[in-house]
Amino acid sequence: MPDDVQELPTLSATDQDAIQRWLQDERIGTSLTDVAPLTGGTQNIVVGMSVDGRRMVLRRPPLHPRPTSDKTMLREIAVLRTLAGSAVPHPGFIAACTDLDVIGVVFYLMEEVDGFNPGTEVSQAYRDDAELRYRVGLSYAGSLAE
Repeated sequence: MPDDVQELPTLSATDQDAIQRWLQDERIGTSLTDVAPLTGGTQNIVVGMSVDGRRMVLRRPPLHPRPTSDKTMLREIAVLRTLAGSAVPHPGFIAACTDLDVIGVVFYLMEEVDGFNPGTEVSQAYRDDAELRYRVGLSYAGSLAE
């Protein structure tokens, strides 16, 4: 890895062990594997993982949380719960952990969404096709209106 590339934060081995115990206690799954950081986040830690072979994403505050980080997570959890069953595109909410004894911060699990973050990357298909970019723009506007 080049010296100028910053390594993405992920979950420590200790946190992974604690989360696996929590997953078991909550009857979400028994086996936590394939833990890897995801790109695109600017402050919070976003990690892809498999739980009993099911892909999902864990979102938690940064390594050095701000005083309001847990409240931010609680707001995000409330939004995802509110959107459940609606026509608004969103990742499905799986579970939340508000017990600070697990890893020291509030975190939640959501479904993995196949896609890209247009704030950090644009796939070749979108660069090549103005109509596709136009439709995506309308989709964003429609989702916000919904």
